[in-house]
Amino acid sequence: MDEMAPAKFTIKELERRLRAEFPEMFHTRSGYALEELWHGGCRVRKHFHPRSLRLAVAEIGMRSDGEEELVAHATGTYAIPAVK
Repeated sequence: MDEMAPAKFTIKELERRLRAEFPEMFHTRSGYALEELWHGGCRVRKHFHPRSLRLAVAEIGMRSDGEEELVAHATGTYAIPAVK
């Protein structure tokens, strides 16, 4: 298996870019933190807060049959309505 290319940015640089592009999500009080960064992806953690327990997260990766490289990748988060 081929070695994966290194990440194009450092975590600090990606955080700076995310704060500039998505200020409503990436700011000091949001609770989100980049934990790990690699070529083509990263791991983002949302720190625990009792008010965010109804948050759902999905991740999908698509590859061509027999290939390792991703051809499409999507992630999403959404709030589940509170039980009444």
